[in-house]
Amino acid sequence: MKLSTIILILLVIFSGCDDEDDPQNSPAPGPEPELITIFTLTIDMDYPLKRDNWVMVHDKDGVLLDHKHIDTGGVLEFQTSATVPSEIGVTIFRYDTTGNSDVYTFESYLGVPTGQEWIWQKPDNPPVVGPGTSVGTFSASYTLPTPLRMDIFGNGSTLGNASQTGNTKFYESTIYEKDKNFLLSIAGDGSLGYKFFEDVQDGDHFDVTFDAMEEYDKVIDISFPPTSDPYVKVYALDEEGNAQYYTYLNTFNLPPFAPSATLTDLKIGYLNRFEKYYTSVQIPSSAFGFTYEKVGTSPTDINFPAQADYEVTNRTLENFSYSNDKPFSMRRSLFEDDAIPNRQIWWTFFAPEGTYRVKQLPEAFLEIYHFIKLQNFKHRTTSFQNSTRSYLGYLGRIGQAIPESVEHETTSISVQ
Repeated sequence: MKLSTIILILLVIFSGCDDEDDPQNSPAPGPEPELITIFTLTIDMDYPLKRDNWVMVHDKDGVLLDHKHIDTGGVLEFQTSATVPSEIGVTIFRYDTTGNSDVYTFESYLGVPTGQEWIWQKPDNPPVVGPGTSVGTFSASYTLPTPLRMDIFGNGSTLGNASQTGNTKFYESTIYEKDKNFLLSIAGDGSLGYKFFEDVQDGDHFDVTFDAMEEYDKVIDISFPPTSDPYVKVYALDEEGNAQYYTYLNTFNLPPFAPSATLTDLKIGYLNRFEKYYTSVQIPSSAFGFTYEKVGTSPTDINFPAQADYEVTNRTLENFSYSNDKPFSMRRSLFEDDAIPNRQIWWTFFAPEGTYRVKQLPEAFLEIYHFIKLQNFKHRTTSFQNSTRSYLGYLGRIGQAIPESVEHETTSISVQ
C-alpha cells in the first residue's frame, strides 16, 4: 500500500475520533429525574428530641427510598425518583442514654399509605384534678378465703394500707371529700365476693367476713391449660375515663409479692352499678401468650383459644415471615441485638397483615452506627392482634394525633 494512502486512512480515523470527543457533538443531557414527595413530617420546635434522631422511608420490599437526620424542628419532605409505591414503611430511630447504658431504639410502622403527613408535637399534659382535702380516716377488718386469688380495697383516690394476721386483714384508709365510697373485692378459688361502702365517715369501722359478702351481678369464667400466674386488672370507669373501683387486681398476689401459683381458670366479677370498665387479662401459656383487653361495657365472654393460629416461619429481621390460620388487624414484632454489653438495641415493627420488610439502612447512618447490623437482630416475640380498632386508626393516632375510639375490644396472641 502506498504511503499516501496510509496517511489518508489515519487522518480519517483521527478526524472521526475528534468528532466523537467534541462536546458539540455529544448528546444533550436528559431532564433531571422528578422527585415525588411520599411522606411529610412536621416537628414542632419545642418537641423533645432525643440525643440523636433519624427517620427513614422504605418501600414495601424494604428498599430505602429516603432518610433524614433530625436535630431540630421543622417540615421535612421525604422524596423519591423511583416508581412511587402505594404503601411505605416509616422507621424512626432514637439514641439516648439511661443510667450507664446506651439505648438505641428503632420503631418501624409498615404499610403506611403513601403521602401521609405526620406531626410530632410536645405532649399536652392536662392538669390533674385531685380528690379534694382529707376529711378523716376509717378502718375495717375482713377475713380471707383459702386459697386466696386476690383481694383489693379502695376507690379512685386511694387503695389504703393493710396488714395481715392469719386469714384476717386489717385495713385503714384516708377519706377524701370528693371520694367517700369504697369497694372491697375478694376472689377465692372459684368464689367471688364484694362489699360496697357508701358515704364513709371519719372514724367508721367495719367488720366483714368473706362468707357474708355479696355476689357479683355478672361473672366471666375463663378456662385454660395449667399456667403460672395469669394477670388480671379490672376497674370501673367514670365519665371522664378515670379509674373508679377495682373489681379485680391480682398484682399483689403474684411474684415477687406472693408465691407463684398454677391455675386453670379465672372468675372475674362485674357490677351493674357501673356502666363502663377497663378489663385486661394476660395468660402466659407454655405454647403462646394470650392477652385480652376491653374498654367499654363488661365483656360478654373471654375465650382462651385451643391453639395459637399464628406461627413465625422466618425469625430474621430482613426476611421475617409468618403463617396464619386466622386474619389479624395488626402485628407487633420485637427484635433485639444483645451482642454488645451496656448497649440496649431494640427494633419494634408494627404492620398490618401482609409481607413488609426493612432491608437497608442509610450509608450516612452506618458511618456513625457501624456496630448496628441487621443480621445481628434476634426475634424475641410477635403479637398478632385482632381489634375493633383498625390499623389505619392506629397509624392516625401515632402519626397524626387523631384520637382513636376510646372504647375497644382487642385480643392478642404472642408467639416466639
